[in-house]
Amino acid sequence: MTTKRKQEGGEDELARLNETYNPRGWKIWRTHIKGTPRGWVATNISAGERFDRTLHGDTAKTLEALLEKPPYTPSRIF
Repeated sequence: MTTKRKQEGGEDELARLNETYNPRGWKIWRTHIKGTPRGWVATNISAGERFDRTLHGDTAKTLEALLEKPPYTPSRIF
């Protein structure tokens, strides 16, 4: 039986993303509404100033796609 937590991407997915992307300078976490996990967020802790400070996705898969090719912050390119 699949638990609701696993269906939503749960702690296993969160741990996997942090293991993969924390060494690249990103901290992955979840937003919550009334105690229920919702969006996926990556905070740029040391990925480089040229990248956005935060990335957001509705799903872990969406966030991971952004993490593979993080968007540049235009004001930081120069």
